[in-house]
Amino acid sequence: MNGLPSSRRAGLRSHCCLGVLALLGALASARAVTITEAEHEGRAQFKVATASATYHYDKAGGGFSRLIDRDGKDWISFRKEPLKEVPASAAAGFRGVPNTVFGKDNPDAGAGHPGHDQCVSSLAGGDTIRTVSKSGRWAWSWRFTETNAVFTMEKAPAEYAWWFLYEGTIGGRWSPRTHYWGTDTGGPRREITDTKRQLFEQWRWAYFGDDQSPRVLLLAQAEQDALPDTLWFMGSTRAGLDASDGMVVFGFGRGPGGKPQFRGAGHKFVLGLVEGAVKDAASHAQLAVVAGQWTPAAKPAARGPLRVHPTNPRYFADGSTNSDGSLHAVYLAGSHIWQSFPDTGHRLESGAEPPPVFDFDAFLKLLEASGHNFTRLWRWELPKWTEGDTKTKQTEHSQPHPWQRTGPGLANDGKPKFDLSKFDDGYFERLRSRVKLAGERGIYVAVMLFECWGVQHVTNAWQYHPLAGPNNINGLEADEDGDGWGLESHSLRDTGMGRRVLAVQEAYVRKVLETLNGLDNVLYEIANEGGSYSAPWQNHMVGFVRRAEAGMPKQHLAGITFYYSRDRARRGSNEMLFQSVADWVSPSDGPAAGGNGFGFKANPPPDFQGKIIVADTDHLGWNARRDHDWFWKQFCRGNHIWYLEWAYASPTEAVASRKGIGQTVAWSRKVNLAAMQPSTDAASTAYCLANPGREYLAYQPGRGGFTVDLRNTSATFSVEWFAPGTEASQLGEAVRGGSVQSFTPPHDGPVVLHLKAKD
Repeated sequence: MNGLPSSRRAGLRSHCCLGVLALLGALASARAVTITEAEHEGRAQFKVATASATYHYDKAGGGFSRLIDRDGKDWISFRKEPLKEVPASAAAGFRGVPNTVFGKDNPDAGAGHPGHDQCVSSLAGGDTIRTVSKSGRWAWSWRFTETNAVFTMEKAPAEYAWWFLYEGTIGGRWSPRTHYWGTDTGGPRREITDTKRQLFEQWRWAYFGDDQSPRVLLLAQAEQDALPDTLWFMGSTRAGLDASDGMVVFGFGRGPGGKPQFRGAGHKFVLGLVEGAVKDAASHAQLAVVAGQWTPAAKPAARGPLRVHPTNPRYFADGSTNSDGSLHAVYLAGSHIWQSFPDTGHRLESGAEPPPVFDFDAFLKLLEASGHNFTRLWRWELPKWTEGDTKTKQTEHSQPHPWQRTGPGLANDGKPKFDLSKFDDGYFERLRSRVKLAGERGIYVAVMLFECWGVQHVTNAWQYHPLAGPNNINGLEADEDGDGWGLESHSLRDTGMGRRVLAVQEAYVRKVLETLNGLDNVLYEIANEGGSYSAPWQNHMVGFVRRAEAGMPKQHLAGITFYYSRDRARRGSNEMLFQSVADWVSPSDGPAAGGNGFGFKANPPPDFQGKIIVADTDHLGWNARRDHDWFWKQFCRGNHIWYLEWAYASPTEAVASRKGIGQTVAWSRKVNLAAMQPSTDAASTAYCLANPGREYLAYQPGRGGFTVDLRNTSATFSVEWFAPGTEASQLGEAVRGGSVQSFTPPHDGPVVLHLKAKD
């Protein structure tokens, strides 16, 4: 991931080879699956033999009764009797996969569960089993490969929720204290939870292993959601974890109180046995690669368009809801880089013409692998310039630009002049393609419409700018005072030339809006680092975006980032941002509303500033080294995050930063963010997101114990610890409210504490 030029020809060869290999692999997989008739516990079964496992599928039950590994160990171990006795059936009839349809008032309850008689199952090809409930209201299929089995819910009545469960025996036995597990949020872990202390989180995938087994069971969900999942260990007697038999219960979409969460058809899940034990973080990372391969549609397209959350305006809303029906809050955080849209030599010290081609696909993969969900597509207005801030001070170049270079005549950079009345289709095709690709990975994009920093601070910037008279055929010269800087191009000027320039800019913005209107993962940033002189113009452009999109199918939010200038006389203030008409803003350091010594760089203000805030390192010490700490502090003060990849070519420089960002995104999905507010009082650490009496996420930036104020509640809280530095997590003993509780972290160094009230 070094951001250096890449060979498209080599990429094409690679894709072709991968395509052939994928086809050959698919054909081999199809031949590697055999399905025959069998019997288990006196019930008719399909026996599915693959290279990695043998599955027994209960025809009338519509679910798996056995999952046998290469050593003959059964990872489900269903037995017919007792079928429905609590807790005894944890050693018998409760076991199975996917145990889908549940509920006392559901006439199809038991469908999807071995041992029941609610279904009819048949073969639908050489590698697929299809099941339909006897009522005809439910239908699902299982497609088998040599490595896994893929479940698809094809039909489900809207009035009944359902879940996807694994209930079985890890490594062929019940031995909670030798079992381990892990998820997309970390692992391997050895915490064991029983019926009294079930663990509820949100996971994309999970695995389970045993110390005596050379393999693990991997389960994955094809799409990401905001619904709770669960894990617990159920003994078959009141001895619980010390019972002589029992089962592990893992459920996608199994919420608190044993309530199913999924509704409707279309959901997909994958399960299978993977060779190799998971002993440490390295083998966990290797398994994560397998999980990613099993779920190629790992992240759903980003939902939207985003809105300001109506009840918690620190955050965005995408229209989806939480399990309690409340509107889901969206938190955005991720990396960005100058080369994300234009091919530009900015700070690369390349001096190349044409400029180096940036590997955008590799950058998206890095964002996705790091767990980021937000980036920034830069605009670079200068076709040519001389770097002033680098050691070699090279003359650099950028492309593409919004307008065609048709001539007649040559611009100052030696290329045909711009025709500002004709758009370059390639520019807008690239724009749509990159935003769309990001959205398919669940990444939101802020599209920068204008870039002011270069015009302000690069000595010869205006010499080559498209709006400079010598560089276009349309007779436009935005530098009306002739000082050679062209700051007027980002100003509102009530002159004949000013109105003509504005018309060209508005036509360009309208073209961008039309190009991207059909996409949901879009935000707009008016300009990067224009001085205070640009404030009226930027506010005008926010209004123009709203007016133009009012007549389009979708409307997107528009933001303004800090009014920066090296010239202090032209530098704006955060107060100007908060008083703007923008939907979201990105401030600089300095005093915040309310004062009290808070500043966005080192000690972000907890009080709401009136706008959604994106804390961007570009405006807060752009090349300062940061580990996870800075990002956790911003998150716990209610701010969204951008990290400028100023040293992208380095394999090590930003690793801790990227991890910290991804951690905050993952935790934003685990808590009910819509109900939480930053608090400096709830925890003695002063960094805490709190829903008083219900949920707390406290960050300890230092070391040692701290307190959380639970005096206003009598609830009992589950306890989970997370160490950002090592990404280790650990469950703690439940605590009861009614007092200020003291906590001693089990990890050295900075730590996160999550408290959640039990229902």
